[in-house]
Amino acid sequence: MQLDIEFKKPVHPGRTYVLNAKIENRVDRKVTASGVLEDVSGKEVFATCSGLFICPKSVPAVTTTITMKPPKNPRIFVGGAPPIISSQDLERASQIFKLPIDPQFRMGIWPEHFVMGDRAKERWDIRRLASSDPDKAVLLVQFGPKAERNMEVVHGGAIATIMDIVCVVCARGGPTASLHTSYRKAAQLNTLYAATAHTTKVAGRKVYVKAVLSNVETGEVVAESEALMIPAQRLAKL
Repeated sequence: MQLDIEFKKPVHPGRTYVLNAKIENRVDRKVTASGVLEDVSGKEVFATCSGLFICPKSVPAVTTTITMKPPKNPRIFVGGAPPIISSQDLERASQIFKLPIDPQFRMGIWPEHFVMGDRAKERWDIRRLASSDPDKAVLLVQFGPKAERNMEVVHGGAIATIMDIVCVVCARGGPTASLHTSYRKAAQLNTLYAATAHTTKVAGRKVYVKAVLSNVETGEVVAESEALMIPAQRLAKL
């Protein structure tokens, strides 16, 4: 499976957006689809996407419109065990990558933030290994029940988010201009993965990054990404 996303304009909380998605082509179980995220008037485009998906059965060629509005009464998640990375797993990963754990890296610092607000670690637990290479980043991630698609398989959107995070950390700033993600294997809940990214090219403000998500113990690759980042200012470290 593959997913390409191009970001055109910033998306702001509290506004209503419309996501128009349609199937472009299908051959047996392989389906290509595209989508456009725009405002309700259809005059402003904020993001476009296209992807190749493997469907369990043939699907009709349809166009779907989804209106995304801020929730009036956000639900509180009450089920599932949080995916806390154990100290033994942290030590094991540190030995495998021959890198120390970075004690200064903190997720969950903003309670209401989609990515940085998971203090209870119900979506994921993320830690960073301290690399001496300024153009490389290694994050350890363990997915929890809020990232589940079904049958303890991690949702592809959660994987894409992790790939975006490690690319931002590697580029030492954002925003993300484009993100191309190829899915190789299904990722499982409560399994330790490493998201490793390295800078391949810097041209002015444009920073090109490649990233790989792999199983820490087996080395099996789950996903690969290529991203274009355009930091307003490259920081010494994120």
